[in-house]
Order: sequence, then C-alpha cells, then structure tokens
Amino acid sequence: MIILSSLSVLFIFVDLVLSFPTSRFVRRDSIEQQLAVKAASRCSILDKDDVWSLPGWPKLEKYVLDNWGKGNYTLNINPPNYKDKRATLCVVDPVPVISSRDHNCTSKRVVITPEKNSKILDVKYGYKNVGRWNIMNVSTAAHAELFRAYFRIPEIKPLYLGSIDGLAEFVNAPHNAFETIASNMTTKQTALTSVHDQHCVGTIRNQVCHIPASGRIQLAATGYLWFTFDTARVPVGNPNGGQHRRYAVRIEDALDISERSMYIDYEGVMTATTKTDYFSECRLKSL
Repeated sequence: MIILSSLSVLFIFVDLVLSFPTSRFVRRDSIEQQLAVKAASRCSILDKDDVWSLPGWPKLEKYVLDNWGKGNYTLNINPPNYKDKRATLCVVDPVPVISSRDHNCTSKRVVITPEKNSKILDVKYGYKNVGRWNIMNVSTAAHAELFRAYFRIPEIKPLYLGSIDGLAEFVNAPHNAFETIASNMTTKQTALTSVHDQHCVGTIRNQVCHIPASGRIQLAATGYLWFTFDTARVPVGNPNGGQHRRYAVRIEDALDISERSMYIDYEGVMTATTKTDYFSECRLKSL
C-alpha cells in the first residue's frame, strides 16, 4: 500500500527491463539463446546437482539412512510417473529491499509547459519508484534460470510513502542487471488560468530521492526426492512393514527453511519521485 499526502492511489504499474551478459558463462549457448525458449517463473525444477548443493544435504541424506537403513541408493528427482510430486526451487515472496539511510533528496517547483498554442496542461500527479539493480552473488542451484518475483520496496520516509510490492524478473547469473518500476503516476488535463495582461503558468512540486539499497533473494527447495536402494528393505522404525526398494522423502519434512534455502544477492539505487501540489501563478507581462 502506498501512502501519499493529498493524493489518491489510482493504479500501480510495474515494468521490467532486463540486460543479459554476453560472456563469462560456462555453457556453450549464450544466456539470451537459452532464455529465448523459457518463460520467467517463480520456481525452477530441481536437479541432482541442485539438491547436492543445498546446505542441508548431509542432514537429508542422514535422514534417509536413519529411516531406511544403510546401503547403496540412486537419487531420482521428478520422475515422469509422479508428476504430482514435483521437486522445485522457488522464490520466497516478497523479496525484501533494504534501503540505506543515505537519502539524497531534492525538492523544487517546476513549470509545466503546455503544448504550442494551447491553454491545456497535462498535469502529472503521484509517485514513481525506479530501482536499478545488479546481481552481485548467485546461488549454485538454478544457475542462469529466469525467475519472476515480487520485490517489497520499503517505506520512503522523506517522501511520506508506505511500502509497495513490485513485480520484476531477473536471471540467476553473475553480471546481470534488472530494473523495477512501480508507479501510481496519473495525468490530469487542467485548463491554464487566463488573466488579462498577465502571464500565467502552472507549476507542480517535484521531489526526487536517490536511495542506495540492497537485498537477498531467497530460493527454497520444496517437494519430493526418490531414493531407490540396491536391495529391498523395511523401514527402520517399522520392522513389520512391507519391503520396498524405492522410498520418497518430502524435503520440507527433513530440512528446515534455512537448510533448504540458497540466496542471490543484489544491490543498486532506487530513484523515488513524487509530483504534488499543483497551482497556477500569474504575473504582469513585461513591457
């Protein structure tokens, strides 16, 4: 929710600009070529390398051996005959944006110029926040995947603005940049005041703050992993149970959120702009 003094929030528009690197990528195809056939998503499909790179993998493996005994096994993820038990790595929404206290703000009244030979002004009111971010550190899992997430832009106290969530897309790869634009800016046509023998102009107060900020994007693993042992066995805690070679583990049952999470670090600068307090001013024309 945005709080704007003397303004009504009319709509929120969110846009995104992505830039992709052309080098420093270990696969043969460029990131642009790979993403051409992908759509941004909140989640990516886990593979074995992703699972083994989770901080809680040793604990998860111990959980399996404690429940079904020691022995050689094969790890299977997302088998085609269990489509209802997928294993994914998903963004934890909303992604926090942490602003620094180093706000560089300016405020001035600016003249709104009408179109030539017109007395009608297009007066813009509202709030716009543009964040330009750089990926600083990436997660080992889901490398070069294209994600979509909501970013929680924090309260901007110098402008008396509450927090707002903005949708953005980003690539989990080094040297990538992305941009978030959240705005409720709207335009109202206003007739310029006309006074005989006076020059009249319309003005509006324009406030701009440049605010350094940063954050961490959390990716959490969820879903099922399948362990197929070389030999059939009964569960350790149920010696009268049936013997099976394949057992499933739900990741959330074996690991807490910190043990099944990885992070992407980003930083950048937000530019927050408000336009408020329109009025017209008339002065005698110069002789």
